[in-house]
Amino acid sequence: MSVVAPLIAAALPFVVWPLELLLPSPAVVEELAKAATIFFFNRSVPRFNPLRTALVMGVMFALSESVMYMFNIISVGNLSTLFLRLLITIPLHTSTSFLIAKNVFASKKQACLGILGAIALHAVFNWIIRSYSAALPF
Repeated sequence: MSVVAPLIAAALPFVVWPLELLLPSPAVVEELAKAATIFFFNRSVPRFNPLRTALVMGVMFALSESVMYMFNIISVGNLSTLFLRLLITIPLHTSTSFLIAKNVFASKKQACLGILGAIALHAVFNWIIRSYSAALPF
């Protein structure tokens, strides 16, 4: 895997943030952005490793997304809130990236199902967080 993949994954939250303000579903925007990145690396990197790519992309995406939200988190919570957010979002973004990446080598139908599965998982996650937001510190 090239060093460019983690850099792109780290930049994605900042790139897609304006789109998330315009479109009603952040899950769709974020997962499509990760899917586009994974498809690009699948085609351009000779020894594409879906598991490693999903792990790196998920962690980097969650880290940079949390950095983006950090200023709001610190104003309404404390530093432990940031760590809790990381504890929750790193597994989410890693698993949704893996759902996409593991289907990249398969047919177009399986790739689409992987993307839809990732969007569904992310949407359910967001719904659960919104439903229990009074109990969470962010």
